[in-house]
Amino acid sequence: MSDRRPKQLTLKLFAAEGDAIESDAFVAVFHRWIQDKRLAVTTVDVIDYAHVHHGPGVVLVTHPAHYATDGAGGRFGLQYAQKRDARGTLEERIVTAGRALYAAADALEAEPTLAGRLRYRRDELAISLVDRLETPNEPEVAAEVRPDVERAAATLLGLPVRVTRLEAPALAFTATRA
Repeated sequence: MSDRRPKQLTLKLFAAEGDAIESDAFVAVFHRWIQDKRLAVTTVDVIDYAHVHHGPGVVLVTHPAHYATDGAGGRFGLQYAQKRDARGTLEERIVTAGRALYAAADALEAEPTLAGRLRYRRDELAISLVDRLETPNEPEVAAEVRPDVERAAATLLGLPVRVTRLEAPALAFTATRA
């Protein structure tokens, strides 16, 4: 188990091919989630960054995390960015964040305005440890945190998994079913 305790991490589920949907649909859904208190956390605001090429898309701001449609790398998906209040080991925090992400993805897929038009893949998960002070993007840090990332990915995706370290600005891993 790693002693590294990054304060921030992101997880991203990728949409199935062709499932990018106009940002207005997500703006309406996220606003409704705020009004209906759909999430078990304090929700704050919705911000539309869809005009930014391959950017964060539509962001639902909550106290512990942001949920965002995301087009980074040219692949549309749903991202969960954990900001604070994370407790537990790195593995536990990744699993907790992943479960929150999966719950939001399930809820979006079930939304009447999105049903049948949106499907998230459950065989691949991008995990980024974006706290550069605690987890700088260095090979020795990757080796230290890899076991926690692999166990968390296996829990979220189902065994077996293959975890690949990406050469990215943040210490990033992609987990896929092997």
